[in-house]
Amino acid sequence: MTEHSRWKGLTDLVCDAVDGTTKLAEATQNSVADVIVGHLSRVEAIKEPVNLVNEARRLGLGLTSGSIRAVNRGVRKIVRGGIEHASSASDAAGPTASRDVLAPMRSDQQKNPQFIADTLLGVVNGIVGDHVRTQDNDLDLGMGLRFEDQYFTPERAHEVLDAVATPKVALFVHGLAATETSWVMGAQRAWGAPDQHFGVKLREDLGYTPLFVRYNTGLHISENGRALAALISQLHANYPGPLEELAIIGHSLGGLVARSATHYASQPERGRIPWLDALKHVITIGTPHFGSPLAQAGHALTTTMGAIETPTTQIIATVGRLRSAAIKDLKEGYLVDEDWHGQDPDGWLSAPRSNVGFLANVTYVFIGANVTSDPQHPVGRLVGDVLVRLSSSTHDHVDHEQSSFAIERPVLGGLHHLQVQNDPQVYEQIRLHLA
Repeated sequence: MTEHSRWKGLTDLVCDAVDGTTKLAEATQNSVADVIVGHLSRVEAIKEPVNLVNEARRLGLGLTSGSIRAVNRGVRKIVRGGIEHASSASDAAGPTASRDVLAPMRSDQQKNPQFIADTLLGVVNGIVGDHVRTQDNDLDLGMGLRFEDQYFTPERAHEVLDAVATPKVALFVHGLAATETSWVMGAQRAWGAPDQHFGVKLREDLGYTPLFVRYNTGLHISENGRALAALISQLHANYPGPLEELAIIGHSLGGLVARSATHYASQPERGRIPWLDALKHVITIGTPHFGSPLAQAGHALTTTMGAIETPTTQIIATVGRLRSAAIKDLKEGYLVDEDWHGQDPDGWLSAPRSNVGFLANVTYVFIGANVTSDPQHPVGRLVGDVLVRLSSSTHDHVDHEQSSFAIERPVLGGLHHLQVQNDPQVYEQIRLHLA
């Protein structure tokens, strides 16, 4: 994503927000007025003039709002035209002038404008990623791969990886409202070096080639799951040399996307997907397999406010409904299309979560953490890592003794949800398992 495409996307998003705010303000004023008019109209003597005044008010408000939206459309065209002109001038200046913006994967670069912009881009995709996708907004991250300081498509795998590829690949899938740079958070604190993360460590210790998935986290989990399954198929087909062992490591939402991907890749109607033979490990870290309490609270607030017929509560409910498809999926931890398709995501009753199976030739590691130093402390088991309960992150609904696949459930103490992405305790569990 180039600097110019970011500015175009930001322009469109701001203009969309202006349109949406204008419509919300118009609807709110009409709602308030309708309540007042409804009461006054009960008095027969003033009913007719009250209604006439209200109709005049509606007409004036509609003209004002329409004018604002018309000006907004004009501003959008002018600004986009200026950006496209600047982009053309950059292209003429040479290929480096319009290159992709790459945020450094170093924790000491968090004040770097590129790092900040990339972080904000991840947040935007997480909160309204489905909106930017449907509007064809340039801020849509799509789905791609990163190795060291290069973004690449699977078709370019030979070009990027030819000299460094090993038979073992560790594929990292980040969480909601993040990008691949989240894996380096807290590196200085954790390792005493700003460029250290699980990918670097696995490459040094066990010879894995670390690849990072970059994607729009606001889409339905199942949409990203299918896209990830396709991406891995393309990577497998274009990988330089044999890909004998694949480990998928997902943090938070990324763990759900990983499980969704393996589900879609293993469907009988698709035939045997070659990369499934290489898949040996699925490791989830702080993943809400049974839903996120925060997403559940957001759903409860939106639904409750929507049921109360006052202008203020309706505004809250309207804004709440704008949260992304992924956030709505996180209420239950939906992994497949059937769970959300045709359902009202803001209704009182949620569709039951489908029972998505596991692969017999794969070992699953569900890493959970809690904020108490004692991993088994009752408070810690209840609170978990603040955002995910321990019973959810360790997927304790699966019977270890009766399962037909291998399961490991390490529990670590003294860690919160963001720390587990780059902490030595967590890495040691991953290293021990993969070794």
